[in-house]
Amino acid sequence: MGYKADSIFKNQFFNMLMQALNIAFPLIAIPYTTRLFGPEVLGEINFANSIVQYFLMISTAGIPIYAVREIAKARDDKELLNKKFKEIAILQAIFAIVSTILYVILIFNMPRFRAEIYIYLFLGIQIISNIFNYVWFIQGIEKYRYVAITTFITKVINIVLIFTLLKSREDYNLYAFIMGITVFINVFLNMIISIRLFKDLKYDQKININYKNLKLHMKFIFIFFLSDVAVKVYTAMDQTMLGIIDSNEAVGYYSMSIRLVKTLLTFVTSLSVVLLPRISNSIINNKSSDVKKYLSISIKLVYLIAIPAIFGILAIGEEIINIYLGSEFLQSASVFKLVSILLLIIGLSNVFGVQVMIPYGKEKKFTTILIYAAISNFIINLLLIPEFSYIGAAFATILAELLVTVLMYFEVKKILGSVPEVFNVTKFIVPSLVFYIIIKLIIKNIITSDLYVIIFSIPLAAVIYAGGLIALKEDIVITSLDKLKDLLLKLRNKK
Repeated sequence: MGYKADSIFKNQFFNMLMQALNIAFPLIAIPYTTRLFGPEVLGEINFANSIVQYFLMISTAGIPIYAVREIAKARDDKELLNKKFKEIAILQAIFAIVSTILYVILIFNMPRFRAEIYIYLFLGIQIISNIFNYVWFIQGIEKYRYVAITTFITKVINIVLIFTLLKSREDYNLYAFIMGITVFINVFLNMIISIRLFKDLKYDQKININYKNLKLHMKFIFIFFLSDVAVKVYTAMDQTMLGIIDSNEAVGYYSMSIRLVKTLLTFVTSLSVVLLPRISNSIINNKSSDVKKYLSISIKLVYLIAIPAIFGILAIGEEIINIYLGSEFLQSASVFKLVSILLLIIGLSNVFGVQVMIPYGKEKKFTTILIYAAISNFIINLLLIPEFSYIGAAFATILAELLVTVLMYFEVKKILGSVPEVFNVTKFIVPSLVFYIIIKLIIKNIITSDLYVIIFSIPLAAVIYAGGLIALKEDIVITSLDKLKDLLLKLRNKK
């Protein structure tokens, strides 16, 4: 026997905790760094980080998603699990070393990169760290609590370093170092846990690495690598092209808006990560009837979180930017509102692609769709950035992500015959629209302080939204309330 997976509820709890940490700690640091460095300096750092992303793409080579799936399939077989872990770890080390060498050659031979060489060297720590990044093993055997613990430790270290060491605008190299070294610390901690869990298998027989198996892994990894290339290209391309065509300042305005939205997006997409091993395992065991059930829940959870968040950003986007990022970033407000729609678009594409297409072995289709998106994003960026700067980049990103979601929807429809709940959005839109109108027409006309607008609007919106869902008898909310009542009754009876 191999590993017994933790329950979905337990995994979901720890994954949501991890996502909450990924949101909470940056939310603490961002107001400090935006005021300390301003749009231009942060634009330079974010441009450099966009370059790093291309080499991270080579370093990971599509391995993480593939590895989670393969480890999940093998977790009930000690010998197979042992074998797959070692083979995938070897391939990962090779890709990470090659990627690091290529990155170092590039940054020392490009004048623009050499001018800020320390930024690129420090951020490049992320690339070499991937040699030892075995977090996919922990995720594959569904022990998410360990990932949550290492995430918490790393985030605390990151925050402490930022607030104790960064004191002036001249400390931007140190900021890049903190970004790089905290990634390394996180990888190092996950590596220790992964090796310990691996040793717990107590599989004493020696495993000989079969190079034919490495080639077989490469065949499938290549498909994931292509999809990773497409994702990294069209997610990092906007900032790269803005930095080349426009200015670091434009990158600063755009990147901070995108970062805020993608921080919120981690909540929207977190369920997909948890359910990937479970769905992969269900498919192997011919439990295909569970897929639609999981899919239905996932789509509703995306709507539950994404739709009110979008309406909230549309209502108080300017106030959030001014209070949170500072007055230097007020030009980011228009981008922030525009890209808020990505919460819904990417949330759905993540469900369709990660939860359905990949477990069903549709990696080639998945990759093809992402390649189409990358090409379209490049073309639209090329057309719009020279004329519309960061607004053009925002439109390019939205259109590319929309293309991904639509194409993946039709692919999932082919696989399952139908896509449950995808058009059942009215119950989520109605209460969101109600609180949007109240905030825009009443709250913002009565209250003039940006801070107080935010303070009053968020709890008011939450009450209206929750009340609306209960009044409209939205299934997922009613079911959750019933389970909560049952839990409270059990606790009372125990007393």
